[in-house]
Amino acid sequence: MQQNKKRKITNPHIQLTWNKLELILLFTAGLSLLATIVVVALSYGELPAEIPTHFSITGEADAFGGKSTLLWLFAIQVVLFMLLWWSICHPQYYNMPVEVTEENAERLYRLGRFSLSLINNITGWMFFYLQYKSIRIAMGQGTDLGWAMWIFIGLLMATVIYLVAQARRIA
Repeated sequence: MQQNKKRKITNPHIQLTWNKLELILLFTAGLSLLATIVVVALSYGELPAEIPTHFSITGEADAFGGKSTLLWLFAIQVVLFMLLWWSICHPQYYNMPVEVTEENAERLYRLGRFSLSLINNITGWMFFYLQYKSIRIAMGQGTDLGWAMWIFIGLLMATVIYLVAQARRIA
């Protein structure tokens, strides 16, 4: 029987400075948290007891639950933001699609930080949009999520494809 062994991190550990774009992306991801809590807090008292909690592939609400679901979604959004932020700050733990060497480490880590910063933004604003639309539908001001959810999904997929393609080019 094979014994599981912990993988030792062998990627180079280098200290990266933050560039302007990375700081802007961090700020806008944080702004998505603020926007979400403001929208939820301002509308929470006016919401009916049941709100949409699940949407079909066409964007129509197909399950309903308590309005406290919004608080759980926000909690998940915060945890996801914090995990991604921690990952952005610790590039030596990245599992890159190519070998990380002393020569390419800085470029690969910057690429990874940029990609995770984009993912942090996309998911943050996607959670905001999901909660905003759930509130509007619950208040009778909409019927479905609309096409924007597909844009968020497309952006996430494009970011991952970009990361892999650029990492292979760098290696």
